[in-house]
Amino acid sequence: MARLFSKEKDAKVKAVKKAFEVLKSESIEKNKNIAIPSKIWSLANSYESIKEFKKEISLQSIKQPSGKEFKNLKTEIDAFRKDFKTINNCTSLEIKELTNKIQLLTFQLVECIDKELNLQQQVLSLKESLEQSNKERNIYYEKIVELNEN
Repeated sequence: MARLFSKEKDAKVKAVKKAFEVLKSESIEKNKNIAIPSKIWSLANSYESIKEFKKEISLQSIKQPSGKEFKNLKTEIDAFRKDFKTINNCTSLEIKELTNKIQLLTFQLVECIDKELNLQQQVLSLKESLEQSNKERNIYYEKIVELNEN
C-alpha cells in the first residue's frame, strides 16, 4: 500500500510542478502573474494522470503544504511571485523613465527641426538678396561702361 501512496504522491507532485511551469510561462508571456495556488491547483487536477486517483490534489497541499516536496514547490511559487513583482515594478519604473526621456528628446528634436527651417529660410532670403545685389551690380556696371564709352 505504501508503494501506491508513494506513486500517487509522486504523480501529484509532478502534476503540480508541470502546472506551475505552464502557468509561469504564461505569466511571463502575458506580463501578469497567473501562477497562483488556486490556478496551479485547478490545472494540476485537470491532468489525466491525476484523474485516475480517488482523491484530487488538495488546494491546501499547495497553500499550506506539510510534505517536503510540496513545501519545496510552495517555496518556488512564492519566490516566483516575489521575483515577478520585483521585475514588473522595475520594468514599470524603467518604462516611465524611458517615456520621459522620449518626450524630452522629442521636444529637442522639434526644436532642432524648427531651427533648421529658420536657417533654411534665412539661406533662401540671403540667396535672393545676393541675386538682387548681383543684378543691381550688373546694372551699375553696364551704366559705368556706357558712361566710359561716351
